[in-house]
Amino acid sequence: METEPKIRILQTAPGIRKGISGGIAAMLANYGIAGKLAVRYKIDYLTLCYQPMEPYQETLESFGSEFFCLGIRPKSGVDLVRQAYRDFKSFLSIRPYDIVHVNSGDPPIVLALCMAAKASGTKVVIAHSHNAVKESFRHELYYPILRRMIVSKSDYQFACSRVAAASMFSSKYAKTNRWFFIPNAINAEKYSYHEDVRKAYRKELGLQDDDFVIGHVGRFNTQKNHVFISKVFRKLAERDNHIFLLLAGTGELMEPIKKEMVETGLSERVFFLGQRKDVAGLLSAMDVFIFPSLWEGLGVSAVEAQANGLPCIISDRVPEEVKVSESVYYLPVEDSVNEWVDQVLRIRQAEHSRNNSVIGSIFDMNRSGEFLASLYDQFFKSKNS
Repeated sequence: METEPKIRILQTAPGIRKGISGGIAAMLANYGIAGKLAVRYKIDYLTLCYQPMEPYQETLESFGSEFFCLGIRPKSGVDLVRQAYRDFKSFLSIRPYDIVHVNSGDPPIVLALCMAAKASGTKVVIAHSHNAVKESFRHELYYPILRRMIVSKSDYQFACSRVAAASMFSSKYAKTNRWFFIPNAINAEKYSYHEDVRKAYRKELGLQDDDFVIGHVGRFNTQKNHVFISKVFRKLAERDNHIFLLLAGTGELMEPIKKEMVETGLSERVFFLGQRKDVAGLLSAMDVFIFPSLWEGLGVSAVEAQANGLPCIISDRVPEEVKVSESVYYLPVEDSVNEWVDQVLRIRQAEHSRNNSVIGSIFDMNRSGEFLASLYDQFFKSKNS
């Protein structure tokens, strides 16, 4: 008896920095691997520029996934959108798929890829919003038109939060039940706290038992607000000699922050760990996680921190959907350094259990993977019945 061929799905990701996977690529890989979608379906991955999806690519290839890159050189404006449309349409004419799942935080690119997929005859086209775009005055002029077009040129709309839905599809559309909430789910068990892991990492970093570690995971850019983290830490360092700062990530603003720590004499108390594949272990070494982003589609790093049982202090500009545990504290980031300092010190004095509150929640991949699979099956059946 012949088995039915697997549904063919193409998931697109934006340009990935060479050798480094961003948050969207990590989420797609989580669904493919931990969510077992790469086993259930024939899922391939396509990026606009640069192909590597480390450290996930080898595992996904073992499930039969293939990786493609349009090879578009980084540029901006109309030329980029036009080339993305033309090259993606050409790609799909050679390699057709049952479902094209477009992932990006940039509305013009999402629209171009959705239009190309529809023009090539793809039956199911999904537009997926992963971030909240910080708009300029120029964006405000034409983004309303883009949003309407994205909805009309895609069959279904996904978003990781209501804020992300509003950013990509309009605030009015986000208030309806016409879009689907797809959590940026994680392999929850992987991020559980382990005492032996904590001791090993802290020993490697030269930390003592009574040292208190503030941690953050995120790219060094304006959005993640490392300047604010620096201000909070400098004030805390004045009040407690046993407080340290652990920063995992890379980016254009890392060197200025490093220079600032040297100039203030705090470089010995700050760990710049770069891009890491062992975030789960690093979280166990921390005592509190701070996340003062200026904007976010969701903020999956905060979900990972909660899975580790860490108390989390989070910007009030981060969507409320990210809160899973009771040890999440929302604070403003405008003129509020002292509020963050005081909250860190309160956490410093209190006892906290490191229970994994993400297991069994909507952010647990075991649950969310099944939900996304049910949508893929439903969409495919509705277009092929």
